[in-house]
Amino acid sequence: MLAIWFQIAWKEWREHVWKMIAVAAIALSIEGYLIVNYPAEGGQAFLASLSLVPGAVFIAMGVAAGERTAGSLDFLRSLPIGLWKWAVARLLAGAVAVLMPLSFVVLLQLIAGRPARGDVPDLGQGITIVGLICLSVYLWTVAVGVERSSELRAGVAAVCLFVGWLALAMAVFSLGVFFLPSLRPVYGIVVVLSPVGAVRLGDARAGLGVWQVALLQVLTLAGLTWWSVRRYGRLVPSDDRSPAATRPDRLAPAALRPSRRSPLVAMVWKEYREAKPICVAGLVIIGALTLPSLIGLAGELGTQALRQAAGVIAFLGTLMALVLGVGGHAGDLHPGVWQFWRSRPIATAGWFWIKYLTGATVLLATFEGATTAIDLLAGWPGTVVRDPVWWCGPVFHLLAYSLAVWMVCQLRQPIYAGILSLGLLISVAILGDYPFPKPYLPWLSFNNVIRLAPEPDDSFPVFLGWLTDTYLPFAATMIGLSLFFTLLGWAAVRRVEAR
Repeated sequence: MLAIWFQIAWKEWREHVWKMIAVAAIALSIEGYLIVNYPAEGGQAFLASLSLVPGAVFIAMGVAAGERTAGSLDFLRSLPIGLWKWAVARLLAGAVAVLMPLSFVVLLQLIAGRPARGDVPDLGQGITIVGLICLSVYLWTVAVGVERSSELRAGVAAVCLFVGWLALAMAVFSLGVFFLPSLRPVYGIVVVLSPVGAVRLGDARAGLGVWQVALLQVLTLAGLTWWSVRRYGRLVPSDDRSPAATRPDRLAPAALRPSRRSPLVAMVWKEYREAKPICVAGLVIIGALTLPSLIGLAGELGTQALRQAAGVIAFLGTLMALVLGVGGHAGDLHPGVWQFWRSRPIATAGWFWIKYLTGATVLLATFEGATTAIDLLAGWPGTVVRDPVWWCGPVFHLLAYSLAVWMVCQLRQPIYAGILSLGLLISVAILGDYPFPKPYLPWLSFNNVIRLAPEPDDSFPVFLGWLTDTYLPFAATMIGLSLFFTLLGWAAVRRVEAR
């Protein structure tokens, strides 16, 4: 009995150890940058540990749908071992991969001798809260993605859940402030039960004590674990390959649209269909973040809320760009699907560049186009368009998308590609700010563009000067790096074709 558990645990550990190392390397790099550039400040470990939250999402995507994506779930079902044992082992291995980097971050903080002080949370308290948030985000992602047909769908479902919960919290907050004061305590309960509910530990505004919040968190995490174990490996409609499910009358060929007349149109249509879930998720994110600002808030408060929402949309757009870049190309690079594409009368160059350009167009049109439309419809023209975050969003999203495409074409492993592309994106941001406040490469610095940006009420010549002197060099650098990483991805595809 113990031998079986040992073999299962060893297999899952070998599968997750390199993911853990990649996530830890990202957090340690950020922490080292903060220690070198801000030696007089404290809390570098707390700030660096926040980068582990998106890493937890990528690890959870692999735990939830990795076996189904790889096609090895049928093999696991055929073994004389209960699927619940595999589920427990995968959950534990993934949890270790999520939480172990926190110990490395704390160790580097102690070696550097930079304890937290001032308004930065105590080191132990801050790391504990971040660890609980990472674990909660990890288990929520596994729970909503355990029955998805691919890792990409698991990630998109998790992001939609997080944004939906955020929209619910913002709606309850707006109603409690402007219309129904009796709903204010409900806002605290909604936050406590959310994937980031650990931030309310001991917060009196939640209407609960520290032990009550901790008990709710423990019950929530236990329920998510039970749900994931119970439903892991269960048959979903896409797994049904029985003769009854594949009868011609069940396939409904009459409902299919006529075939496309050219490979170009067919490829664009296919990529659009694959990117449509990302588009819908992006529109849901934008609507959830801006609806309270458009309905419940007005005047200066509403203007500030809209600008803050634009910043959050830019950040979430970066994560969506990574998911779209990885997920959009990973499926076609699967060995079986890749052999199919090589048998089609479509050149590899056409496949790669049409897929890349269509995905980039859909990504930019979704986030930047919708944000601009909301700004114009809100009756506050110029609130977002004059915001430097709005200007930096498209080029930064394009860079993230190109990095993800390169990584997935190079590695052909979606989860590793997502983690490493996130790390490279953070590395570019760190390189642009070193040393602070006068970086060696200012045309690579996102913070430099934000710091030198004019205020919304400045004159147009001031805005034009910032645009030509600061923004255009930054945008040209981002576009050049995007093209460079895209060419690296194209070279990786050519190497795969030559095999």
